[in-house]
Amino acid sequence: MFVKHFITKYIRSNEIKIFRLLPKLLVMTTIDKEAFLDKFEVDLGTFYFYKNYIVSEIKEGTVLTIDKLNDVIPVVSKYYKEKELFSYISNRIYSHSIVPMDYKECPFNNFENFIDYGAVCYNDITKKSVEIEKHFSTKPLKDFSNLDDAIKWTHKEVSTRNK
Repeated sequence: MFVKHFITKYIRSNEIKIFRLLPKLLVMTTIDKEAFLDKFEVDLGTFYFYKNYIVSEIKEGTVLTIDKLNDVIPVVSKYYKEKELFSYISNRIYSHSIVPMDYKECPFNNFENFIDYGAVCYNDITKKSVEIEKHFSTKPLKDFSNLDDAIKWTHKEVSTRNK
């Protein structure tokens, strides 16, 4: 009975709620069916493309470098080559590393319509890493405790800049 009500509620609101149980972590993701463009999987991880933002889930243990983004950039160009503003949200459900100095050379910075980064942190270690990354980022970088808040922030940022 509860499950039927749950599914009906979210189908009507054009949203899908996905719950994933990871070790010591329950992650809920909201997918806006109307804004969803594509899902792209590469060795680096999974990338979800929406009208105004990308959500990435980098694989466990990966060291993220500029070179590893080469497979993703053509897809970014496909969806965001026009002037539609967009953000990049890193949904850090798995532990991975980033070379902070690579932020200055990040290919996303070559897109005039790229406005900011969001990082969803599920533990204190990830949150501290993001605090360090903020010193190297050439675009605003904000951390969040859940993906829904990151998406809401992205919508607000895009809306504010489009005025």
